[in-house]
Amino acid sequence: MHTIYYRTGFGDTDKSGMLSPAASVRLLQDCAMFQLEGDEHFRHFSTKYNIGCFLVSRQIQFERMPRMGEELRITTGICACKSSYGQRNTIIYDESDTPCVIATEVGAFVHRVTGAPYALPPGAYADIVDCEPYPMDYESRKITIPSELTFTELERTKVYDSYLDSNRHLNAVQGLQLVMKHVDFAYRKLRGNYRNQATLGETLIIDGAAVGDQHRILRLHNGEGKIFTTHEFKV
Repeated sequence: MHTIYYRTGFGDTDKSGMLSPAASVRLLQDCAMFQLEGDEHFRHFSTKYNIGCFLVSRQIQFERMPRMGEELRITTGICACKSSYGQRNTIIYDESDTPCVIATEVGAFVHRVTGAPYALPPGAYADIVDCEPYPMDYESRKITIPSELTFTELERTKVYDSYLDSNRHLNAVQGLQLVMKHVDFAYRKLRGNYRNQATLGETLIIDGAAVGDQHRILRLHNGEGKIFTTHEFKV
């Protein structure tokens, strides 16, 4: 398990003075990455097999958004591991130590040199798990799009240099912010599928479809069949 502490600042909040969904995802992502970088056991594991992790899916439940100035505790731990992927829970606790943002993420193992999916040998990952799965309502990792849905283009842009992370790909939080602004209702559940990495200069098209009342699916793609992300928002 890994824990970080954070005080909600002015730049983290929305117009209501509460932690914004985008800022909460940034905190979730930072805590997870700090564990991957700082945990000696995991560093040895990743170095031995020369692997990294590619985010495949994410599910978030927003129970309550902390207010500006609130002291937070963010914890993360790997709750499951198979030969080809690992799963973690990351949770933001408010100043009363109540879970307010609960997430689970799945990352696929990839070889650092080839970028290809990597399957670990049997038993190699047995001691990576460091926590029990958090009791949340786990949904399917894959977002299924009903065949009758019609998607409407909402925005067209491209990957700017300021959108990139240290791996020279579209930052996952930046990509999420691009689609979040097209959701016009207060959602409590968010799922994301991550299929391809977007790089500098690539076209980004955001389109969306209404599944039902306060239930939307938004995609980020290049307009030529290459889908980067699919996100589902619902109450």
